[in-house]
Amino acid sequence: MKRFLLLAALLAIFQVTTNVFGADWKFYGGAQLNKGESVRVFYDNESLVRLPSGNVRIWTKAVTKAEFKRIMKKEKKQIIDQSEKKVTSYYVPPYALLSPKQLTLENTVDIITLEEVADSPYTNPRMKMLTEINCKEEKVRTLSIDVFDANGDLSGSDDRTGEWNYISPESNFETLYKILCR
Repeated sequence: MKRFLLLAALLAIFQVTTNVFGADWKFYGGAQLNKGESVRVFYDNESLVRLPSGNVRIWTKAVTKAEFKRIMKKEKKQIIDQSEKKVTSYYVPPYALLSPKQLTLENTVDIITLEEVADSPYTNPRMKMLTEINCKEEKVRTLSIDVFDANGDLSGSDDRTGEWNYISPESNFETLYKILCR
């Protein structure tokens, strides 16, 4: 009986910690990869670190449209329920705040739904990247990158710190910069 209670307590603790310490993926753009594959990109709000230098470190990930369709098929009810809770609690995605005049209920719900799919533990990213943004100089660099195949298996990795580059106008990095640095 004691073993059962200990096991139940451990499972309860594990469940609480996975919910409390899970990633909180926020939408910030999209891109076409060189194979014509379309992705949506997200940053993990829980991984945000503001350094004493004024720089920001953040994990990002890219998820393909095909993966979104797969997850929506698998978890449609849960995704819709979670999205509905956010909408009824007046949650506004950070991306939507960049252009409040163009904000509609429909595109807000679309972004919230994308974020909910990205939060799913079943979502296989195409790429995860640790990025550092120099907010003062408007520069960005990659600290680590992992690339995954369509099944979610790691197909490549690079932990070499990249060179600082200026943030290109109208790029996903500019959007991320506007959300995190201003």
